[in-house]
Amino acid sequence: KIPYGDMAVLVSSNKLGSSMGEFLSKNSVPVISSDSLMLSSSQEVMVIISTLYYLQNSNNKIARMMMGHFLIRNYPELQNELFKNLKEEPDFYQFLNRFDVQISKEEWLNTPLFTLVNKIISIFKITENDPFIIMFLDQVDQFLKNSNGSIQNFIDWWEQNAEKITLNAPTESNAV
Repeated sequence: KIPYGDMAVLVSSNKLGSSMGEFLSKNSVPVISSDSLMLSSSQEVMVIISTLYYLQNSNNKIARMMMGHFLIRNYPELQNELFKNLKEEPDFYQFLNRFDVQISKEEWLNTPLFTLVNKIISIFKITENDPFIIMFLDQVDQFLKNSNGSIQNFIDWWEQNAEKITLNAPTESNAV
């Protein structure tokens, strides 16, 4: 039997590559692709970004959906409840409280960005030693060296750079 790490799949387009990666993953074949190594492919990173969007505009329903979806990922039976609570800000706030996610917008908006990101990591119980989170924190740190550190400036920077930021592929991996 040939080890997965000695296999490769060549495709003629990114779309076909994504489809092939999804198919292999669904069939329990470990896959490493450039898409899977993108920082923006991490649910944990995206809930941090979504929370920053939410802090900037609490009416952002996409940010609410991402945050809520992250919270219920282990509770699919709560999906209908999430949808009901997305419409109005007070309902969504109560939904967050049910998961012990307490967001004090005024306080958080006045918190330095790096500290704020760490608060979000803590409140959503995100594992800090996840390679995507480590890389994300490094990116926040790099951003802060060149910027005033506002949430909006970071969001703007993220939108321009998210697709370019990837983890390095591990040299030893048993994946296609």
